[in-house]
Formats: sequence, C-alpha cells, structure tokens
Amino acid sequence: MEESRRKITRRKVLKWGAAGLVVGTGIGILGNGLETTRRTLRLPKWKADGFRIAQVSDVHLTNSSQLASAKAALRIALDEKPDLLVFTGDFLNHDRDDEFERIPKAFEELADARCPCLAILGNHDYWCGAPEKVIEAAKKTRLKLLINQETDVEGVRVVGLDSVRGGTPDYSIVTARDAASTLVLLHEPDYVKEFAAPSGLVLSGHSHGG
Repeated sequence: MEESRRKITRRKVLKWGAAGLVVGTGIGILGNGLETTRRTLRLPKWKADGFRIAQVSDVHLTNSSQLASAKAALRIALDEKPDLLVFTGDFLNHDRDDEFERIPKAFEELADARCPCLAILGNHDYWCGAPEKVIEAAKKTRLKLLINQETDVEGVRVVGLDSVRGGTPDYSIVTARDAASTLVLLHEPDYVKEFAAPSGLVLSGHSHGG
C-alpha cells in the first residue's frame, strides 16, 4: 500500500480496478491533508483485464470551498487516466439555486475526460426536496446518470442503483443478467446485503470513510 498526501479541504475517494485483481485507491482527509492509499483485492470472477475505475463521491456542494474541493478531486481522478469515472451520490444538501448551479461548475472538470463518466443519486439529492433539479443539473455535465439502470463499458457491466434512503432501489436488476465483470454503484454501503447474489464489485459513498 502506498500513501501520499495533498492539501484539500474535504475528503474524496478514488479507486481503480484490474482483471482478477482490483487495485483500490482511497483519498481521505486527515486534518487539512489529503491521504491517498492503494490496495489490491483479488476478485475471482473479474475478467476485465486492466480496467481502471476512478471514484469520487459526496461532494455536498454547499459553498465555494466545497466546489473547489470537488474540482480538485476530479482533477486527481482524471490524472489516474481511468477507463471509467464514477460519482456515487450526494451532489448537494439543500434546495438552493446556488447549490444547483455548482453542479455543472464542479463537473466541468470532466469536459475533456477520455473515459465514460457515470453517476448515481445519494440520499441528500432526495432530501434536498428537489431531486428533479439535481437530475437537470447533472444533465448539463458529462455525467450519465443511472437510476436503476445498467450500461456496458468495455466489457464491464455497470449497474447504478437508486438511493436507499431517498429513492427506490431495484435490487433485482443486479442479478437480472449474468456477467462476470459486474460493477454495482450504490450510495449507501450498508444495504449491499439486500442483493440476491453477490456482484463482482460494489462502490459506495455516504459513510464519509466511516
């Protein structure tokens, strides 16, 4: 495991994967520093050779400081040259125009991304009281929002589930089609046990490192 630190005001997460082995990189906040850790996991059914995934989550764009942090995290993610970038929910906290306006501003960092960029909603995207505004703001970015939907990225089946604590996740979609390399995006990690069968890999946000 390799660790490095960079200055940032809020924790973000970055992970990438490889065939049979999944190399996870977590970026966490310690004090005022950003900590990056890399771990390798072995997934026996994972067959997407050398596939790299970058993950950013829970940016909560309530002010300009969090906007700057989100943009910095996205730049770090793209620097890893991933095959896929995913955002696992919680764009903002409140039904306020300034927060909705920060979504396209933050994710303009993805304008030149050379990989697909997928996203799901988190509980705060519903609890703000206007999830439809979050969806409209996300449509102004490079992000493709998955709400109980799936897509294929270079042989990797990606399933994006709705938020448990705000939306209505359809767990049956996870096992609706058999695929060796399946990536599930679910905002709240505590509900992974609800799946009828295990998937290849699940990426979540919500817990802020807890």
